[in-house]
Amino acid sequence: MDAILTIDDKGQIERVNPSVERIFGYSPSELVGSNVNMLMPSPDREQHDGYLAKYSATGARKVIGIGRELTGRRKDGTVFSAELAVSEMFVDGKKLFTGIVRDISRRKDAERDLHQFKTTLDRTKDAI
Repeated sequence: MDAILTIDDKGQIERVNPSVERIFGYSPSELVGSNVNMLMPSPDREQHDGYLAKYSATGARKVIGIGRELTGRRKDGTVFSAELAVSEMFVDGKKLFTGIVRDISRRKDAERDLHQFKTTLDRTKDAI
């Protein structure tokens, strides 16, 4: 269900699982060798390489081992809500990062609809 990507310390995609195509719309061959920032909308797209460089220099974690909600960008340019979990690993002395991306846009839509319904219900109660 979740997209799984492995990138190097420069942000280049090394491996992806089949769910990446379902979530982002890119085939694995379109992604491997490209910068992972192509899957991000602005301003994260332009700032991502700087985040990696800062992490390499300082070790300050913004996402690694913490996870967070963010937005992803599909091949067709649409933006969607996502959860991201990133872990760091070393393989043959090479630093790699694995990101697990879950599309949560349906959940976010349902939360928004529920909030609107509750607001409408509260206003109706007040009117009665």
